[in-house]
Amino acid sequence: GNGKVGEITKILMDKFNKNKNISFVLGGPWGVSKELEERADYLLSLSPMTFPHEIARVLLLEQIYRALSIKKGSKYHRRGK
Repeated sequence: GNGKVGEITKILMDKFNKNKNISFVLGGPWGVSKELEERADYLLSLSPMTFPHEIARVLLLEQIYRALSIKKGSKYHRRGK
């Protein structure tokens, strides 16, 4: 499926709870190849804008950190607001 950054926590939590391995691939300004898209279990769009890879990595890392914080029960996230 296609998702937005706000949806990643739910997906990550599901994978974490099932002890599944997760791999991320950051596409270039034109995305990834059709072959890679077809092999992917899930496609995530960080934004309709194009970011340098360094910023895209930080955005993705922050979402992974948020999901792990929720799993741990941390008050980092703003769940329920």
